[in-house]
Amino acid sequence: MKKCPPPEVILEHLYGEIEPGTETADHILKCERCQLEVGKKSQVLEMLDKWEIEPSDLQVSKPPVEVPRVDYKPEKLGEILNIAQLAGYLQIREEDVMSTLGEIPHFTILGKVRFKKTSIDAWIQDREVGPGESRDLERSNIIDLSTFLEKRII
Repeated sequence: MKKCPPPEVILEHLYGEIEPGTETADHILKCERCQLEVGKKSQVLEMLDKWEIEPSDLQVSKPPVEVPRVDYKPEKLGEILNIAQLAGYLQIREEDVMSTLGEIPHFTILGKVRFKKTSIDAWIQDREVGPGESRDLERSNIIDLSTFLEKRII
């Protein structure tokens, strides 16, 4: 073996996980540099074996903090809304807000999508239909020919 093995192989050797008589084992035993590494790692392992942990030393790690979903609370909404607040305001999922960004008035600041509440309210007002009206987009684009001709002639 021309090259010394990586540190993890030295540890495997210390734990007796490398077969004696193999090229790697023979190299570690004969190589001065590998023997230095074996000595250093042996000292660390001995220190770890002697180390006694007091119960007071053990600190239980806290579970990761879960970021709560922002629910719509009219009294707490400002003029500028984020995606979660708008979703709550419109009572739809955040994914639906994102998928309809092309229709919803919005702006970006520092790469974050934001919504102006007054613009959203105006957008809702424009989309609102009265009793007996239909919001069928295909039908709303059809123009009565006689009305069209009357407007063009006058």
